[in-house]
Amino acid sequence: MTRLLLLVRDLAGSDDPVVLSGEPGSGRETCARALHAWSPRSQRGFWVLNCARLSPDSFRESLVGSSRHGAEGLLAKAAGGALFLRDFHAVDPSLLQELCAAPGHPAKVKSPAGVRLLGSTEPGLEASLPGARTLIVPPLSERPRDIPLLALHFLDECAWRLRIPLPELTPQGAAALVAQGWPGNARQLREAVESLCVLAAGRPIDARDVERLLTAEDAEPPPLGLAGSPGRQI
Repeated sequence: MTRLLLLVRDLAGSDDPVVLSGEPGSGRETCARALHAWSPRSQRGFWVLNCARLSPDSFRESLVGSSRHGAEGLLAKAAGGALFLRDFHAVDPSLLQELCAAPGHPAKVKSPAGVRLLGSTEPGLEASLPGARTLIVPPLSERPRDIPLLALHFLDECAWRLRIPLPELTPQGAAALVAQGWPGNARQLREAVESLCVLAAGRPIDARDVERLLTAEDAEPPPLGLAGSPGRQI
């Protein structure tokens, strides 16, 4: 198990809020989902709120709901589970303070009925959640040992979602993935692995498959809408 995954597992047993800081596409949400999957709350939901797309009023209404429209907020829907605030640095800090100052706010609730707050931000941006622990998610180029593990995870996820045979990733195929620079971080790796999963049609993926995909000048990703599907990011 890599150092990053060991840190994720260490944080999983707590109910403390966690801020995941890293470059876009580095795998912050993937780490947050792994943290939730290893936590005592794993049988409850993992909800995502894209903060960068919300106005202050929409942010507040998304969390607490609207009595006028009879809509339930995410804090109620995510009870017992986890709420991931994607790019929460885009939110006015006073709104976060308001959230965490309310009676029974999720940042201090330590019971299964509470909500565990997780959030992603970028290096250099001053953003935090009250009482939160910080997990630094380095660029993929700085953690090559994570590449085979991530590739297997993305293969399994893609095959399950599309209901297609799960292809084997050969040692040579894994080595070819590790040899790449991945300037687009884990998001670029996910897109490549999803393409390999579909193109393999159940047969093993070797180094030639990886090289053929990444060097083809006219290669286009299959029109699956996988990596960019609503509610899912890296």
